[in-house]
Amino acid sequence: MEITEEKILTKKINELTNKIMEEHPELYKHLMEMPQTIPNMQAFPDIKKEEVSLKNLTQHYESLKTMLEKHEKQMANSK
Repeated sequence: MEITEEKILTKKINELTNKIMEEHPELYKHLMEMPQTIPNMQAFPDIKKEEVSLKNLTQHYESLKTMLEKHEKQMANSK
């Protein structure tokens, strides 16, 4: 089984999402409101698989990471 960059990024996205869900449930509710999301293939059947590209995954991962970092920094500053 070949491990591609897409699979690695998908794993990182899942791990980061799980961390947010478990450690910051107050932030988790905002994930669905994020402007940067991965296209839903079932909701939008006209989207080709190629359009869910490495670029999409990278942007999504970076936006999750940035959101979590900002939140953790705000929490640390409020103590």
